[in-house]
Amino acid sequence: STLFPYMTLFRSANTIYGYSHFNYVFSAHMGEYHSTPRVLAFLRELERSGVTTWQASWSERLETDWTAYKEQGGKLDLLMLSKPTFNDEPEMVKRAAKLKPLALAQHGAATNRFWDAGQMDRCVDYLKRIRDTGLMVGLSCHNPLMVEYSEEHNWDVDYYMTSLYYINRPRAEFERILGQVPIGEIYLPSDVPKMLATIRKVKKPCLAYKVLAAGRTVNSPQQVKERMAVALNGIKPADAVIIGMYQRFNDQIGQTAQFTREILA
Repeated sequence: STLFPYMTLFRSANTIYGYSHFNYVFSAHMGEYHSTPRVLAFLRELERSGVTTWQASWSERLETDWTAYKEQGGKLDLLMLSKPTFNDEPEMVKRAAKLKPLALAQHGAATNRFWDAGQMDRCVDYLKRIRDTGLMVGLSCHNPLMVEYSEEHNWDVDYYMTSLYYINRPRAEFERILGQVPIGEIYLPSDVPKMLATIRKVKKPCLAYKVLAAGRTVNSPQQVKERMAVALNGIKPADAVIIGMYQRFNDQIGQTAQFTREILA
């Protein structure tokens, strides 16, 4: 069995609300396009494609758009990611829970912050606050060792959000690997098999994200399908993948749904 009703969850809040993982120009380009009517049309198109769940980070825009979507009879479920600041803002967990998501996950940036400081156990209090709302509890991270730590300590977590790329390495680690600290986010292909191995090892469901390296591997439909196949063939049957999409120039929803069905067939 699985916690989630469809093999692929489509993560769209970054592309919709303007967090491109590139620069402020591209982010502004995305955010400017996505008026509330376009967001609602996007969600309805997800429904038509056969998707049942939208994974999105909390924001005030998300509150407004999701409320409008549900008031119009929208049938998608919501899987929510916290903001990195939520660990220090107790009131925000209850506010997020009012949107009635299936689950709430701690943001990977918060997980990384505690890990790098040698204070990983500080995650536990926040995870408990999520549990107290009655929602399913998720833990997002970029380093496979963080998943292994949670499992070894038997944390009360229902699922993991697992980035296929460890983009938030400490400066010293980047210097050791590359001889210098790079400018901007770095996506090392060698990270992917390491996280996939951890995903297969843990029994709990995992949601693999950064499947397309935040838009760095979308230069052709064939490349998109190849990267999706690596992820879908590398996870467990009860797992899922999260794909970000930007409908402005082509039907990425339809294409991604088609590729998913072809790969899983």
